[in-house]
Amino acid sequence: MKLRLVDDWRHWWRWNSTKVIVALGALPTIWFELPPEWKAEIPSSWMRIGAVVLMVVGVLSRMTLQKPPKDKRDGK
Repeated sequence: MKLRLVDDWRHWWRWNSTKVIVALGALPTIWFELPPEWKAEIPSSWMRIGAVVLMVVGVLSRMTLQKPPKDKRDGK
């Protein structure tokens, strides 16, 4: 199996799925950095629910067609 880049790989930072994946990756770091008092106020199930929601949104955003950006200053 050979890996190939998608045609618009240079615009990876514009993709909604990339933004969701970054948020999903940042979620544990944000949780660990919260003060213990704040963590005590947040139900622990919210972390699991939030991760699942972000995962589903990421998959759906990867499957749907995004509108092209109005800004055409990408060098093409």
